[in-house]
Amino acid sequence: MMITCDKLLCPQGWLENQSVTVKNGFIVAIETINPHSASAHHHPIIAPGFIDIQVNGGGGVLFNQQPN
Repeated sequence: MMITCDKLLCPQGWLENQSVTVKNGFIVAIETINPHSASAHHHPIIAPGFIDIQVNGGGGVLFNQQPN
């Protein structure tokens, strides 16, 4: 699958007018494209999603403590 974007956030900073090629769930290529050659999978911005899956508790209860 090829995804195009206006701006891509990568470790080097923001890149403009990029194509990201994904195969089997992995990014295999990132290339600069003509800004007028948007694909069917075009997005204004592509950036990594950071999800913190660590949950210590909720509602005043910590999951790592024994109930009294």
